[in-house]
Formats: sequence, C-alpha cells, structure tokens
Amino acid sequence: MGLFIQNQRFSFTRGGALAFIAALLLASSSGFAQNRTVTGTVKDETGNPLVGAAVFVEENASIGAISDANGNYSISVPESAVNLVYSLSA
Repeated sequence: MGLFIQNQRFSFTRGGALAFIAALLLASSSGFAQNRTVTGTVKDETGNPLVGAAVFVEENASIGAISDANGNYSISVPESAVNLVYSLSA
C-alpha cells in the first residue's frame, strides 16, 4: 500500500496505514465543529447599557467577551453552547 504526496511515495505497513488514516480522521473531525456568532446588548433594569459586562459561555467560561461603551458584545460560540452568562463587577 502506498500514498503519493507531491511525487514522493510513502509506504505503510497495514497497521501503520490504519494508524495514519485514523490520525487524519481525528484531525479533520475538528473541522466539522461549527461556531456561531452571537451579538447583543447588555442593559440594566432601566434600559441603560452596561459597559464592561463579561459575557461568557456557561459550559466553558474560557469563551467570552466584554461589552463595549454601548453595552454591545459579539461572541463566537460553539454550536453546542446552550447558555450565556452575564456578569458585572462593581
């Protein structure tokens, strides 16, 4: 069994070929993960924009954004994200 890449031939044993294919499938599966962009405005109870509010994915707090001077935010979240959490430190 051989694999041709840019006119170079790479030979694999049966186990090596299976490992190579498995590695390619694992590496390419991350390309299927889709993100979506969520935008919005953080406001207080009177409707005024909240500046500097943290907005993050509840299931993964490392994915987040900070609201701007008008309370607006834009955050890219994975399709699997269910809830956004808003937090404002005094």
